[in-house]
Formats: sequence, C-alpha cells, structure tokens
Amino acid sequence: MDPISEGDNGVWGNAHEYDKAVVAWLKQEKEDAKPIQGMPLKELLSAEFPLIRFLVDGWLPAEGITLLTGNAGTFKTFIACHVAVQVACHGAVFDEFKTEKAGVLYIDEDNGGRRLKEVFTQLRAPEELPIHFWVKKGFTITDKWIEKVLTYTKEHKIGLVIIDSFFRVADVNENDAQAIGGIMKKLLQLRDAPLTVLLIHHNRKTGFMQDAASDIRGSSVFRDGVDSHVGLQRLETNPEDFEGFGKEVSVVFHHSKSRDGAELGPFVVRIKRGGDIATFTREPFVVGGKMKEKLRLAKEFVLRALQGKDLGLLAIATEATRQKLNLSASILKNALRNLEDDGFVGHRNGKSNKYLYYLIKTEGKGM
Repeated sequence: MDPISEGDNGVWGNAHEYDKAVVAWLKQEKEDAKPIQGMPLKELLSAEFPLIRFLVDGWLPAEGITLLTGNAGTFKTFIACHVAVQVACHGAVFDEFKTEKAGVLYIDEDNGGRRLKEVFTQLRAPEELPIHFWVKKGFTITDKWIEKVLTYTKEHKIGLVIIDSFFRVADVNENDAQAIGGIMKKLLQLRDAPLTVLLIHHNRKTGFMQDAASDIRGSSVFRDGVDSHVGLQRLETNPEDFEGFGKEVSVVFHHSKSRDGAELGPFVVRIKRGGDIATFTREPFVVGGKMKEKLRLAKEFVLRALQGKDLGLLAIATEATRQKLNLSASILKNALRNLEDDGFVGHRNGKSNKYLYYLIKTEGKGM
C-alpha cells in the first residue's frame, strides 16, 4: 500500500513522519522503474574479483556462512570457542590451520555464562582478546536483531559472528523449506555486511558416518544455503570418555561442502583436557572394520565405473545407486581421494569447475 492511502487511513501520527514515508516511497518507485542492466560475457570474463579468503584456512570462508553440525557430545561449542580464540589471536586452529585475525562476536543462547567461562578458561584465552559475548540476550534471527548485530560489529570492528545454536534462535519448523529459506536470507545480510558467520546446529539423532551432509537436522535448505559445512562425529561411545578433566576425546571432522574450493578430507581432532588446560591436535582418519571394507568396495566400483570414460562424483554416485550398491557420495569421495593419492585416478575441471575423474594407466601397479 502506498503512503497516501495509508495516510488516509490514519496510520501516520504526524506530518513529518508522513513526509519521510512519501520520500522513501517515491525513491523506491524510481528505483523499481529502472531497467535491469545485463552483463555481456566479455565484460564478465574481463572483470577482476577479490581473491577468495578464509578466516580459517580451507574450511571457514571469510565473508561466508559456515554450518557446524553434530550430535550431542561432539564438542561443537568447544570447537567453536577454540576457533574464536585462534581467530582473535591470529593463531592456528587444531594447531595446524592458519587463521586471518579478526574480532569475534559470540552469540550464545544455549550454554550460559558459567559454561562459557569454563571453556575459555580451559582454552587459556588471554583476557585482552577482541572476543565479545551476547549471552542469553534473547537473540533471534529477525530483521530487528540482525540490524543490532550489524551495528555492534561495525562499532567494535568484528569480523566473525558465532551463533550457538540454531534451534535456540529461530522459532520455525526446521523441516519447512520456505521458513528455513527465509532465515538463511536474513543471515545473508550478515555475510553481505561483510561478516563471517559460524552457525552451530544439530544432526538427526540417527548419527552418521557415511554422509555428513544428509544427517543435518531439518530441511536440505540448510546445506544449500551455506558456503561451507562441517559435520562432527565422536569416535568414542562411552560417555565417561569425555566427562571430567584428564580425558581425551576423538572427533571426526567431515568437511562435506565448500562453495569456494575443494572440501578437506575427513580427519580426527583429538581433544585432550588435563587439569584446566585443553589442547587440540589433528590426526589422520583411519577407517576400520566395516567402513574399511566398504571403502575397499567403493574403490573397486570406482575403477570399474571409470573404464573408458571420465565421470564426475554425481555420475559415479548415480551409477552406484542404479546398481543398488550401498555406497554413499561421501564414501565414494573418500575412495576417489585414496585412488588419486595412490596414482590410479586423476581429475580435471569439467563444467562449472566440477571435477571429472579419469583412470591413469596403471600397468604393473596393484591396488
């Protein structure tokens, strides 16, 4: 409805408010009347764009939205706090991934101040680090609160916003694609500010090992709407393994999506807590038992599928489904990485920069 008809209905309280609404409306009408200007291919190809940056090398894109998911007990908050400390001090996440220094805003609606104090004490976070907290402020992903975040981050020179966790800050049905799409659209305002967003969310209770992406709780729009996704899974099954100090926990880090660049292969993060100190180390992910056998079957299938043709991961996974093989995209991706490391498979860029995999001549070599 235009401001004139609203004014006739007595919506506007005073003349000044009405005049401002008219000016804003006329400005928007003028903007809407402008024709859309297209970009010729020549102009696109000659355009220069900023280099892709990562706040945490390889998996936390700067000016992007990253989704960090896992079941209860996968140390999502602990790892997010570790990321906050390392980004704020220009350190290295898991003592390996380099960071770009930035101020941090940690929005917590899940843990409370006491719990966060314990975690940052164990992380030995220097008190002068540029980390700010909104603890139990009633934050929700709404236009009003997004505007408050934009104002606060600008005033305090903050580059990373951590939101813990989604189900506490979004009063929507997680399975409703339209509702989740609306929420992600609001978060894009932060990305476009530009800010880096790390959003913590839960997995379905079934757990996962073969395909981290499919276990994100709620609509598939979650994964579609973010720039990067990391799924966490605990290796230990005994709750006593992570209760108290002096214990070690192994968490598998699955990087299932990267809009800018290749996903990292799965690896293990070993978290050791002794006394009031917590340390993180990265270790290789060694597949064992049934998963090791499944990986062997996946490698054999990939070698058969690539006979005489180059295929992308989607085509390989589609063929596996057609043959009614229980091989997920994740296990096939691991098989391809293994085969590339061993010199059996190579890749080249196909359409939309998607990888196409091909066989390398392997005379005299055994898998």
